[in-house]
Amino acid sequence: STVENAGRGAFARRSLPKGSVVATAPLLALKRPDLVIYETNEESPLRQNVLNKTNIVGHELLLNYAYGHAESDLLLVPYSPVVNFINHASSADKINAKIQWPPAERARALMGSTPEEWFQQHPLDITQQSGQLFFEIVALKDIASGDEIFIDYGSAWEEAWKSQSENQVFRHEIRVPHD
Repeated sequence: STVENAGRGAFARRSLPKGSVVATAPLLALKRPDLVIYETNEESPLRQNVLNKTNIVGHELLLNYAYGHAESDLLLVPYSPVVNFINHASSADKINAKIQWPPAERARALMGSTPEEWFQQHPLDITQQSGQLFFEIVALKDIASGDEIFIDYGSAWEEAWKSQSENQVFRHEIRVPHD
């Protein structure tokens, strides 16, 4: 990536006109507690007592690639190889793509249901449809071949990124698409 400390990045291999779908990402639907790491007691004679669920010691790295809302237990994790290389840009002039729910006709053709139908369900019921949901990354402007693709992860993610200490392990979900 061209972003310092970001690791890999996603780069356009061809020109992408404004409005074109950069990538489609099927989504795993997880419950937020599934990514919690608890203190363990390896000495416990009973397997059920190995985890100390009263002491959270961290979160799985997968949280960094999950999309969600801070007040929801539902997390959506794209499992498309390229999508997880798309980095956040702080400045609006660098952001050249966005996440959006697919149009109803495309969603129905690919997955048999539409985003409007997904939104009518309780968030935790969505976990039963893991792998049957998807979102799209769409070009906000023309993207030239070789350009890095950037989206906006949201202000909560950016604040968490900026406030981490050097020795701290970073874990924070990305804002879920809302339009």
